Amino acid sequence: MKLIQALKCLPEKEYSAFHCYLQNPVVNKRQDILLFFDQLKARKFLATDKQDIFSKIYKDAPFESTKWRLLCSRMLKLLEQYFAFSEFQNQKTKQQIELGSFYINQKRERQFTSTFKDAEKQLEKATNKTEKHWLEKYNWNEMNYYFIESQNRQKRTSLDEMSEQLDVFYFISKLKISLRELSRAVINAETYSIQMLQEVLANIDKNPRWLQIPAIKVYHQCYVAIRESGTEKDFQELRKSIHKHQSIFTERELRDIYFIAINYCIRKLNTGNDKYNREALELYRLSLEAGLLLKDGFLPEPAYNNIVTLSIKENEFDWAQHFVDSYKNSLKASSRNSMYQFCSAKILFSQDQYDECLIILASIPNKLPFIYLGAKTMQIKIFIENKEYDLLDSLLESLRVYLQRRKDLGYRKQNYVNLVKFAKKLIQLPIRSNSEKEAFIEEIKAAEIFTEKTWFLERIE
Repeated sequence: MKLIQALKCLPEKEYSAFHCYLQNPVVNKRQDILLFFDQLKARKFLATDKQDIFSKIYKDAPFESTKWRLLCSRMLKLLEQYFAFSEFQNQKTKQQIELGSFYINQKRERQFTSTFKDAEKQLEKATNKTEKHWLEKYNWNEMNYYFIESQNRQKRTSLDEMSEQLDVFYFISKLKISLRELSRAVINAETYSIQMLQEVLANIDKNPRWLQIPAIKVYHQCYVAIRESGTEKDFQELRKSIHKHQSIFTERELRDIYFIAINYCIRKLNTGNDKYNREALELYRLSLEAGLLLKDGFLPEPAYNNIVTLSIKENEFDWAQHFVDSYKNSLKASSRNSMYQFCSAKILFSQDQYDECLIILASIPNKLPFIYLGAKTMQIKIFIENKEYDLLDSLLESLRVYLQRRKDLGYRKQNYVNLVKFAKKLIQLPIRSNSEKEAFIEEIKAAEIFTEKTWFLERIE
């Protein structure tokens, strides 16, 4: 039922506020709506006994399905109005814009001028200065333009400022969209056609003054660093830009920027470039300290896993175990135990405690794709180390079939395809010639996406 689902979006602390809203005769004059809300609230917003609710509202009248649907429809409309009203209450700039528009229509020069000056002061004090900020500045100047047009057409307007504010809004927005496009192309193999992007980039290159605007600077540096032609110097410039300008972004924007930088490092690691391990770990730690990693109060499973992997590669085993224990309860309940066991197994594996590791891997209850693949990777390595080739053959075949069936792994799939292929070749190496061994080494080194290069090359040696 649409109404019940909407009511579940209403925070418990706002029940009284919504009830007061319904009592306001400006928005509702119907007593049956108030009684309906009281009945639903008493039942914790479950409407399974609608006949009983109906009879209590309408004094034991026989149930009418049409009247019931109309009652639900009216309540839903009022609830959605309340949601919109609550959001509007939190947006002071929009309130001032609407107030300014009212004063223009009423031809109240003094009141509009006062409101406009107050809005300018608020915009200057604003800490968040990304695309929304510049669009709000444009909207205010556009309103001021209409005010001048209606009051004194001889007075100079601020069209030049309006034009620049709109350009800044557009540039930031276009850069953000381009970053999303690059990210989704890599992770989900999606393709998009982003129009006018090259024109924006060319304009920024031609007019470096745009880079004096912090939001453009950061997002442009993100794009330059993570595109295919990005260099180590570009990435370090991005790190500096994030550190210098992070205060201008909202928490959500800053989280996205950190994940752009982190995912760039992860992709570099997936190509065998291990020097990005420390970079990625430091970015994760900074994100943790700033409280940026939690989404809806929970730590995403991939982030939890990646932090453990990175800290293990830096031989920070104690820190890794401390992190696993400390943030276990920050995981969603549905995956908490499996993630905790999986990451604990990784720490044991990294310290050559293979028997204990295999016991934990066998007991993991819920295997998400990356947990399943990570567990299989550890098992493959253990079977190679212990020379348990019959078990290894069976495992590699089951993994091959799994990869063949999965179509949702994106660029990560190739990493595990390479794992199966190279593991089969590795166990056959003792009967191969020296030239075949050298060719195998070069094949591993040339693999574009293979996270286990170092481990395999060490086994060959």
